[in-house]
Amino acid sequence: MTFQLCCASKTTSPHHQLLNDLREILGEARDFNVLHQVRGVLYFADEHFFQCLEGEQSVILHLLEKLYKDPRHHQIKLFRALQVERGHFSQWSMKYVRRNSKI
Repeated sequence: MTFQLCCASKTTSPHHQLLNDLREILGEARDFNVLHQVRGVLYFADEHFFQCLEGEQSVILHLLEKLYKDPRHHQIKLFRALQVERGHFSQWSMKYVRRNSKI
């Protein structure tokens, strides 16, 4: 069993800062996730993030706390938090998906 959490948020970054913030978010996520065996996917379009994370429940909930404190995100909505039999993102520490990407 693995814990899965899916949520969305809106960026607070001005347009000229967005690409840099996105790079930082992905870099931080990938570094943390590799160390803590978290897997997931991040989608960004139209000033909104959607992410789904999988791993140990205490680690995922810690990440959610960090998200609420991160000034680059606001209007955070939780969609799903539950135990799943098998994770869906075992190959990705943090897969980034852009609009119109093929997965």
